[in-house]
Amino acid sequence: AQIGNDSIIGDHSKIGDKSSVKRSIIGNHCQIGNNVKISNSVVLDYTVVEDNVKLEGCIIGARAHIGNKSYLKDCDVSCEAVVE
Repeated sequence: AQIGNDSIIGDHSKIGDKSSVKRSIIGNHCQIGNNVKISNSVVLDYTVVEDNVKLEGCIIGARAHIGNKSYLKDCDVSCEAVVE
C-alpha cells in the first residue's frame, strides 16, 4: 500500500495490497481492501471498504460498508450505510 505523507491512518486500521491513500484521513479500526484508491476523503471509525473501490472527495460515516468495485466522488455516506 502507498500512504501519502499528507494522510493520517487511525489505530488498528488495515489497508490491503496495492491500495493508495492520498490527502485523506482514515479513522480507527477501519478495513480497507485491496486495490483501493482514496484521495481527498475522510473515512470514519469502523468502516469497511471492500476491494477495487475508488473514493474521491468523500466523507464516509462511521460503521459504513462500501461494496466491491464502488466508485464514489464528492459525496457523503451516512453512518452505518451500506453501498453495494
